[in-house]
Amino acid sequence: MGYLAGAGVGGARGAAAALRGGSQGAGAPAFAGVGGGAGASSSVPPPPPSSSARLLVNRVLNSSGRSGRGAANALGALGLLFAAAESAADAALDGRGPEAAPPLLAGFASGSLFRSPRGPRAAAVAGAVGAVAASGLVAARTFISRDL
Repeated sequence: MGYLAGAGVGGARGAAAALRGGSQGAGAPAFAGVGGGAGASSSVPPPPPSSSARLLVNRVLNSSGRSGRGAANALGALGLLFAAAESAADAALDGRGPEAAPPLLAGFASGSLFRSPRGPRAAAVAGAVGAVAASGLVAARTFISRDL
């Protein structure tokens, strides 16, 4: 795995390479894209019965830009925190632990840092949720590297 300083040197790679751990810098744009899509799908009001397709498309674009922006910013920041924490954990452990340790530590650290302004209880819960999400990432990396 590359460190943050050299993560983007090799050029752009696909999502499968990012899941395998090839590029830690790919997480923030991916999370931002997921956040924008989530905002677009959740905030579209029901159309009036006599609206044209052009008005419907305009309504979808306006509402996704309005609410998707916040979700994209939050998930992009979370992806950036995760990449930095995973790089720091990988450097600190220096191969002395299991391969799954840096992502799990990064999930806990990024979740707890992201929710730390809301208090220690919220930070602890978010850290646990981040560690569970990171375990899903470890499982996905194992599945992809085994099957590809």
